[in-house]
Amino acid sequence: MHIAALVNSASRSVPQDGEAQLSKALQKTRATVHFYPASGERIEKSAKLAIKSKPDLILVWGGDGTCRTVLTRAGTKSAPVLILPGGTMNLLHKQVHGDRTDWQDILEKALAAPQPEIIPAGKANRELFYVAMLAGRLTGLAESREAVRKGELVGAVTTLVASETLDITPDLKVRAIGLRNKSDTGTAMGIGLSTARNTELEVASISPDSHVDLIKTGVEALRKGWREAEKVSVWRARKIELTHTRGETIPVTLDGERTELPAKCTVSIVAEAAKVLKAGA
Repeated sequence: MHIAALVNSASRSVPQDGEAQLSKALQKTRATVHFYPASGERIEKSAKLAIKSKPDLILVWGGDGTCRTVLTRAGTKSAPVLILPGGTMNLLHKQVHGDRTDWQDILEKALAAPQPEIIPAGKANRELFYVAMLAGRLTGLAESREAVRKGELVGAVTTLVASETLDITPDLKVRAIGLRNKSDTGTAMGIGLSTARNTELEVASISPDSHVDLIKTGVEALRKGWREAEKVSVWRARKIELTHTRGETIPVTLDGERTELPAKCTVSIVAEAAKVLKAGA
């Protein structure tokens, strides 16, 4: 068995000796393991080399952004990808492995009873995301999510106040393509894969009435999720068009990774986007 392992030692919860720990954990498999660096800009090149080596399994230990990159590169034609949680939020890992959060437990269960599965993705223009994208100025919340995670709300709010995140102008418009009367305007949009079906997008429009509402919505969203936050309208569609009403580029985060999209873009579902290996019961 040939395993291509990508370890992002710069990820928040991957130990500095992560490669050594993973190597030790894989010894009993008697597999041939080749390691590739996966931090920073090296992830793209490493993912390409790992896939090119035609392994039986691709193993990725890192955060949502690291795993998103490898899954996108690997697609459905390469070996299955086993992702191990090594970031802050680990939303993608939870979507694949459920409540399992310990990397050693996931590794052991996945190798003992492998469950390969094809998973869907959202597609924003040419960019894929496997959990959700956030569009608009609330993407600045990514800068404060670690403070929120630790319960340091003062630090989180300070970060918000120091940025353009507090501009509550509703300059984003979203409309469902192919459906009547399905449109909304807001300060920010959360767009994710529906938890009920893989054929729909879940659209959350965030429209706070004041700066206080904005901060409250942002903190609630980080702690409990968009569905539980106030001033959020949620609906579903198969395909949507997202537009900046002033023609500006749209700041977004895709599974936690920040980037920008054109002033008008289309978001849709890719039913078969990547092949993962899930941890069995």
